[in-house]
Amino acid sequence: MTSMIFLLFITSLFSCSSKEYTPASTQVVSEVKNLLQNHNHSIGKDALLSRETAIIVGTLRRMDAPETLRFTTYKQAPNKIRTVVKKTNGTTIERGFDGQRGWQQQGKLVQSLAGDELQSIQRAADFFFDINYQTWYTQVYEKGEELYAGRPCNTITVRNKFGDLETIFFDKESGLKIGLSIWKEGQEKQKYWYRYGHYINMDGVQVPLSIEEFDGKIRKVTLIESITWDSEEFPEINHP
Repeated sequence: MTSMIFLLFITSLFSCSSKEYTPASTQVVSEVKNLLQNHNHSIGKDALLSRETAIIVGTLRRMDAPETLRFTTYKQAPNKIRTVVKKTNGTTIERGFDGQRGWQQQGKLVQSLAGDELQSIQRAADFFFDINYQTWYTQVYEKGEELYAGRPCNTITVRNKFGDLETIFFDKESGLKIGLSIWKEGQEKQKYWYRYGHYINMDGVQVPLSIEEFDGKIRKVTLIESITWDSEEFPEINHP
């Protein structure tokens, strides 16, 4: 009986162990670079690099809640962002990053962002994030092939500069990113998922009009209605 309990204990250790990732070979890293170059071409790298600001208007909805929120996001190269979300009762919540500090404001209350929230908004603030992968990712582990949302994809598994692991899904036909999963070391069962869809060409730049997020419990859907590049009426982005 004791030996059986010991065997079950050893088995549970193996079943609960997290996957170990080994740095990719030089050949795989080269293949990943080629894949990213193809993605840059598909997304419209040259057109994106010619832009300095963007005003993005759309809606955000948590699928477990009846309320649909409207938002306006102001982005300025290289790394500033301000998003204003308007609730149906007329109140607003603002989040931003001025290149150094992240904040959230509701009414007169201003709170500094830290930890995962700060990292998330730093990522969102990078105006050229989708062509800046070699800056954001510090280690390549795997390149593979997989179906995602019914589409054949090339995949890469990498570590970002904050230490988290990610698998990125690139549609084989278009070369565009259609999916992403992100998780912390040893927490593969707690992945945060993104799905990007309905890409359209906006002045030479391919933009996904729908972005779905899913953490295993709550699903969020962002729908983009319009993007205005380099508006003369673009407001300053400063910490309040």
